[in-house]
Amino acid sequence: MKGRDILRLGWTIVAGLVCGAWSYAIAQNAYPERPIRMVIPFASGGATDLHGRMLAQRMSVLLGQNIVVDARPGASGIVGTDMVVRARPDGYTVLLGTSSTLIIAPMAVKKPPYNALKDLINIAIIGVQPVMIVATPGLPVKTLRELTDLLKANPGKYNYATSGSLSVNQLMMEMYKKQAGNLDVTLIPYSGTNEVARDLLSGRVHLAALTATGALDLYRAGRLRVLAVCAETRLRSAPEIPTSVESGMPDLLVSTFNAISVPAGTPKRVVDRLSQTLAKIMASDDYVKDLDKLGMDLFAGSTPEKTSKFISDLLLKWAPQIKELAAQQGG
Repeated sequence: MKGRDILRLGWTIVAGLVCGAWSYAIAQNAYPERPIRMVIPFASGGATDLHGRMLAQRMSVLLGQNIVVDARPGASGIVGTDMVVRARPDGYTVLLGTSSTLIIAPMAVKKPPYNALKDLINIAIIGVQPVMIVATPGLPVKTLRELTDLLKANPGKYNYATSGSLSVNQLMMEMYKKQAGNLDVTLIPYSGTNEVARDLLSGRVHLAALTATGALDLYRAGRLRVLAVCAETRLRSAPEIPTSVESGMPDLLVSTFNAISVPAGTPKRVVDRLSQTLAKIMASDDYVKDLDKLGMDLFAGSTPEKTSKFISDLLLKWAPQIKELAAQQGG
C-alpha cells in the first residue's frame, strides 16, 4: 500500500471514530429514547396510584415518551421500592415513593433491604399532605381537646384503626397518645384505608388517622368527623378545620409525602432532565389544582438536594417512635 493510501486510510479511521463518538454522545444525551416505567409500591386504585397516574400523564407530554405505571404492592411498600433499588440505573425505572416506603417500612425491620438516602437518588417531593385525626360521627366529641378529655376519662374503652402495619397513620396516632399523656386506646389493624373508612362510618371503630385524600370527601358529606389537621397551617382545600397547633398540641405534626426517586448511580444528566421536568409540572397552576383535589399541598422549590434533606430530617425525627413501635410488634 502506498503512503498516500495509508494516509487516506488513517484519516478514514479517525473520521469514523470521531463520528462514532459523536453519535454515541448524541444518543447518550437523547434521554429518554423509550418508555419509562414508574413503579408505585401500592395497589392500584389508591391515593398514591391516583397521584402517580396523574403525574405520569404530564411527564409523558414533556418527555415525549410513555410513562408506564406499574403497581407493585407488598410488605408496606418494600417490595416495589426494592425493585427500583435493584433496577438498572439508567433513568428508565423510577419510583413514586412515600413516607411509608422511604422512611417507616425499612426502619421498622431488623434487616432493611435498602437505605433511601444511599440506594436512591431522591429527585423531588411532588406533594405533601398532613395527617388528620378523624372520628366516627357517633363519638361525643367535636374537637381534639374534647377527644383527649374523653379518652383520659375512659381508659381502654375506645379504639383506633390503622391501615397497614407500622404505617404513617399508626405513627400519627401513637404520637398523639404519647403526647396527650400516654392515653390507653386500643389498636385495631386493617389491610387498607377503604376498610378503615367502612368501619369508621359504621361505628365499629372510633378513631383513625387519615390523609386528606382518604377523609375529605367523607367529611364533606357529613359522614366522618375531622377533629384536627396535624400541621402548622390549615389546609388550603379545607380551611375551616383547625390544626393540632391551634388545638394545644404544637408538636403533633405529621405529614405524608410522595416523591420521585431513581436508583443510585443514575447519570447526572438523566437526574437533571427528570428534575427539570418535574419542576415544570409543579410550576403549573393545573397541577396545583389537581393537588387540591387530592387534599395535597405543593412542596415549593423541590430539588434533589432539598428532597434528600427533607427525608433525612424526617428519618431523625421519627426514628425513636418507629423503633419503639417495631419492638412492640416484634419487628
